[in-house]
Amino acid sequence: MFGRLLNTLSYRLRCELREWRKANGTLRENAWPWYQKALIAAGKHPVRVPLKLFSVALLLSAAMWGYHALTALVLSDPPSPPSGMRQHFFTLWTVQAAIAAMIYPIVIGFVTLLLQRRHSAKASLHIYIA
Repeated sequence: MFGRLLNTLSYRLRCELREWRKANGTLRENAWPWYQKALIAAGKHPVRVPLKLFSVALLLSAAMWGYHALTALVLSDPPSPPSGMRQHFFTLWTVQAAIAAMIYPIVIGFVTLLLQRRHSAKASLHIYIA
């Protein structure tokens, strides 16, 4: 936090590492695309990332509900709400996506724990994930 102000060793090391990564052309050529970096970062935090995604989806749905309620108050002729069937369809898909986002990393973690002592664990894990 105060690394720049105090010029600590960790701050200087991070600066040197950043400069080296910027100057290294081979590292830039072999770097992963942004979506692969995001997946690797999400894999490092299998509980935190799905909860963040769920909270963002919850905030977006609350914002859309608030917008709909606000337009109903302001306009003299409020827009008609979406049909019940369509609303239930999207609600079910949203719940299903949130459950899958929270459970899937946990299942993969348990499968890797179960397969780690076998000789063919790597091949079995690739088959399972694919």
